[in-house]
Amino acid sequence: MSNGVVIADWVHNTTDDTWAQVTAVAAGDLTLDGDIFISGENYEDVGFFKPDGNGHSMDLSGIVPKNAKGVLFRGTIYSTSAGDYVAFGMTSDRGGEYLYSIANAWVSGVFTLPLDSTRTIHFGSNDNVLGGILFLIIGWWL
Repeated sequence: MSNGVVIADWVHNTTDDTWAQVTAVAAGDLTLDGDIFISGENYEDVGFFKPDGNGHSMDLSGIVPKNAKGVLFRGTIYSTSAGDYVAFGMTSDRGGEYLYSIANAWVSGVFTLPLDSTRTIHFGSNDNVLGGILFLIIGWWL
């Protein structure tokens, strides 16, 4: 059950549409931050990004140097429907750069965003479940 699942992944109980985040991983066992399952319910691991229509943050301080003024990155998404999106920005209000999906295809874009002293970028999607989302930091400027 824990194969490929890492701490901070989101797990979705597809039986009753509840969510929990992984707090520990051991061989064949996951610890979640909420008790969302009973025996026989179905789940899916949706990875780091919870596609819930809310804003989320990604701390780049472990990747980008302290005095970086901006970041260059590639965002890639997959969806089974057209018109889904993910928005990247400096604030959680979904301003900034948008990447829209094409049905049943991976779509990529290269983006630049300014950084403040926190070196955090914010992202969010519409309420539809994205089949995948990838981030690749290409570089930064000082």
